Amino acid sequence: MNNKSGKKIGIGILIAVVSVALIIAVVVLIITRGGNKGYVDSATGMLIDDGVPQPIYNVTDSMAEGYTNEGSDILRFVVYVETDYDTDLDGKRDLVKAVVQVPKKAAAGEVKVPVIYEGSPYKAGTDYREYEGENDSRLTEENLKSSPAPRVATGNSDSLTQAKNADYHSWNYTFPVKSQQGEEQEVFIDGMKDYDDSLSRGYAVVLSAGLGTYDSEGIECCGSSMERDAFKNIVEWLHGDRAAYTNKTDNIRIDANWSNGKIGMTGFSYSAAIAYEVANTGVAGLETIIAQAGPYSWYDYVNSQGMVVDRGSFDYMSSLSSHCASRFYNNDSPESLKVYERYLGFLRQEANKARGSYDDFWASRDFVTPATNCHASVLLVQGLNDTNVKPKQFDIVRDNLKKAGCDVKSIIHQGGHSMPLSGTSSSNALYDGHTYDDIVNLWFSRYLLGLNNKANSLPDVMWQSNITGEYASISDWGSGVKTPLKLGDGTYTIDGNKGIGSNEDLMENVLTGENTDIAACYAYDIPDSITINGKIPVHLRIKSDFAEDGELPLEVYLVDCCDKPFDTYIIPEDNSEYVSPTTFNDNVSMANYQVKTNRKIISSGLINLQNKDAGYEPASSIKPTQKLESGKYYDYVVYLQPNYYTLQAGHTLELYVTTSASADKVQPTYNPVDYYKIPAKWTLNIDNSASFIELPVL
Repeated sequence: MNNKSGKKIGIGILIAVVSVALIIAVVVLIITRGGNKGYVDSATGMLIDDGVPQPIYNVTDSMAEGYTNEGSDILRFVVYVETDYDTDLDGKRDLVKAVVQVPKKAAAGEVKVPVIYEGSPYKAGTDYREYEGENDSRLTEENLKSSPAPRVATGNSDSLTQAKNADYHSWNYTFPVKSQQGEEQEVFIDGMKDYDDSLSRGYAVVLSAGLGTYDSEGIECCGSSMERDAFKNIVEWLHGDRAAYTNKTDNIRIDANWSNGKIGMTGFSYSAAIAYEVANTGVAGLETIIAQAGPYSWYDYVNSQGMVVDRGSFDYMSSLSSHCASRFYNNDSPESLKVYERYLGFLRQEANKARGSYDDFWASRDFVTPATNCHASVLLVQGLNDTNVKPKQFDIVRDNLKKAGCDVKSIIHQGGHSMPLSGTSSSNALYDGHTYDDIVNLWFSRYLLGLNNKANSLPDVMWQSNITGEYASISDWGSGVKTPLKLGDGTYTIDGNKGIGSNEDLMENVLTGENTDIAACYAYDIPDSITINGKIPVHLRIKSDFAEDGELPLEVYLVDCCDKPFDTYIIPEDNSEYVSPTTFNDNVSMANYQVKTNRKIISSGLINLQNKDAGYEPASSIKPTQKLESGKYYDYVVYLQPNYYTLQAGHTLELYVTTSASADKVQPTYNPVDYYKIPAKWTLNIDNSASFIELPVL
């Protein structure tokens, strides 16, 4: 037999070629039979089986000493995305650093892949120094949004070249910081390995700490639209709509031509808020987000109904900006750093002006009151015992997304400021035998790859029982029927003039069930099991002889009580059993966190009685224009944190009304400590007959 060149091909070679072809055909047949199972997606190069991509790439250790991309299936490098603003006022648009991890096949142009992206100011390193200069009133958000002309590229590069020239110190570095305890220490920055499993399955992963962080330009303007837009700009680059550069000086452009333009954002706490804020813009290419325990309403994170939650933190936003101001370790642009310091001073002053009220400062950081432009699907995750980022955050953002018609699913668990227990243990299954890791994989596969898998059939809400610790599908969140429970007859006087030594004394009373001079207790027998579902308004008619300027705090607690100890579930706030925010010990199960107690705080609320019109929505807590009249009754609605909680038959529901505990310090089960001592020099009178709990009951 002759080939095209006229040369003869030996029969043995022909048989070998035919045999190889037959073997390949058989393998392809085996892989592809069964419909959508076991096939290689030619567009992404991913091996799809059972509705999710399977591990196909060997992921090398990105944090290994002397790391290079040579011989790696995953290429790693950094780029600098141009933003719209010049927040450090140096006359140029700020560049933000993004760390890229991408399959080599995609970087070489053989395939295009979807991207998992996390934006978190924590990623670049954190510090406990306070960087603050003199207040500069010129540094308003309007002025910082100056937009110089974009850079003009002087050339172009590609991902293979950028990977070849990559220096692992771009993501593997240390710098001396001040710890929370005050001493100097070295911090090792390690956020690169959190997504190794996703990389092995063929996704690209992008991480960025945003403005004002290590090796980025600009200033860290916490909670602002400028911060949000810088993270949004990275989505635009991944979608092909924005320029990025190989470094901060040479203007050599580099495109994300390995991206298929489908991006999913994820994050925990601060980075969850950022994911929501970016999705809220409706930016093209952002197909889905997984948002876990995010402070979506910055006002409600720091305040509650006209009252600063932690009374030492009027200036929380400037403190958080300082905490993430890792750019100060760059040793670059002294003039820009002076602007940075002055901005932090400005931020502190503006936050202090509000003193718990909703004003222009908080309105500019309000991403939940306006209607959302989000078109992405959203998986929301929230701990019902989270005293850091409280369940109200989940409630208001879910409501906003639902009103916009977004595809929203939710997981609500019995943990604190944490994610659901995960790992491979079947005892940690959330839904249909799947663990949390499984659900995350199914979710991204559904919305970034368009796969028909079990993410399609996830229930609206997956709820973890406060009794058994098991997960169940529940009817729509917040659908409890409002059931009034009267406080009783007569009045109750809280004598603030007697005061207490500390809030520990108060909480001891709350958790032992005693009426005192500074706390009123109301009890309700529960003959049949009921489930609370939604936010819990407590209507109170109160008069006070308090006639001073300042804030007058009132706290309310709802407590589950029983003479016989009962089971409940608590995950430690310090997450001591956890390896990292995204990786958990496989041997951890809910059984490790089952406790027996006679009293369990279900929910709590805090209001400033000087701000009588403060309601559930953040914008309702504007600063009052008139002081309260001494001795006059006023009607208040204190909104306790929403919950989905089952009260068992034979238990007692108790309501505590008091003036001294700090609601954010209440631990989920027992013995809160470390409260502020608050002098009390006034009395409150509660009109019981005009006061009631509006309990949302299923």
